[in-house]
Amino acid sequence: DPKVELYEGMGMVDILEAVVKDKLRPPLPEQLPHTVSKLLLEMWSQDATQRPCISHVVSVLCAINLDDVDNGVGIDVLCTAE
Repeated sequence: DPKVELYEGMGMVDILEAVVKDKLRPPLPEQLPHTVSKLLLEMWSQDATQRPCISHVVSVLCAINLDDVDNGVGIDVLCTAE
């Protein structure tokens, strides 16, 4: 389990410090669509002013072709919400 390996041996305070100070992030799967990878990296920006607003996030997710994404369950709900 990659999540366990990433945080193995770390307490909650250690994890928070590593995320904030050392920019610790989980590796992105290679098969992840480029659009999703790019969006995640934008959302993880250390500079909060550089992070996308929720309407942009929803817009990007709705533009993804669900046929190209394995297990796209849930995205369609966001796209039909008003």
